[in-house]
Amino acid sequence: MTRQEFASQIRYQDKRFNRAFFIWTMVVGLWMVGGALLDGLLNWGGSTVFRQAYLIFGIILFVVYLMALVGSGVLRGVPCRHCKKRLFGIPGQIAVATGNCGYCGEKAFE
Repeated sequence: MTRQEFASQIRYQDKRFNRAFFIWTMVVGLWMVGGALLDGLLNWGGSTVFRQAYLIFGIILFVVYLMALVGSGVLRGVPCRHCKKRLFGIPGQIAVATGNCGYCGEKAFE
């Protein structure tokens, strides 16, 4: 893999991560705003069952969102040929600039 191909792969992976991050942020944000609007606009007949269910589902959605953020580092970046760690962010930039892995220092590409 050449330097250009390596940099292109890192950019592609970053775009995919940023797109997923934006979509999840919008889903969770709209859920929270929607809950506040529904609670303010509707009385729900004095029942708290719907509010509790909406809150529980919102908490589950938020936990899934956090797990996706934490787990997304595993799928992000290009793996080093030697140490197998994913190169993204600053280690990926170091690899593109120097040609060496940002973690182990070995040659990252041909």
